[in-house]
Amino acid sequence: MSPEIVAVGVFTIVGTLLGVVVGALIERLLRSWGRVRCEASLTQPLRLTGVKEEEPGYPRDFALEVEVANETTRAAGVSYECTVDLFNGSEVPTGLHDARIELVLANGRRLTSHPEDLGTGKTVQTPGIGTQYQVRVYDTLGVINLPSRQFVRMELRGGFGKDAADALKTGRWKRIVFEARRPKRPLLWRRVYRKTIVKP
Repeated sequence: MSPEIVAVGVFTIVGTLLGVVVGALIERLLRSWGRVRCEASLTQPLRLTGVKEEEPGYPRDFALEVEVANETTRAAGVSYECTVDLFNGSEVPTGLHDARIELVLANGRRLTSHPEDLGTGKTVQTPGIGTQYQVRVYDTLGVINLPSRQFVRMELRGGFGKDAADALKTGRWKRIVFEARRPKRPLLWRRVYRKTIVKP
């Protein structure tokens, strides 16, 4: 058998194998190419928490909507409730981890909140004086599993501390965002996924 025939046979085999491998990679990329889409919004107005009662008499703390507060309002924190709707547009399941809500201040500083997932609520018994109480508890949001071509809706609740209250009272903030990390993927996909929930 001549060297030319051997060379043609080798190149044919190598080319066939290379075509199979490249074809499989392209098919996998196309199946996982779909984007994760997100819509997020507040379901309740932002509220200052731990607001001190200004009236004389029995002292108490209460919540006050940010819009009716002013710079002199004394508050310990901020509470929020929001919904996040996610859609996985690819043909393969994926997920997000390290999910959180962040308040971006005017100076660029970011305050982080790990919200409760209101879809995970369960009732537990807690002991009291002479009786037991039923308390509703929720899991902290961390990992979000996204089935292929399906919507996932989450109702979230959480809060920030005094720095957030001071920023919202004075208008020194830029936005509140939902943020999570994607699994490692090839090409130039962003690892961090962000969606703005509300701006001033």
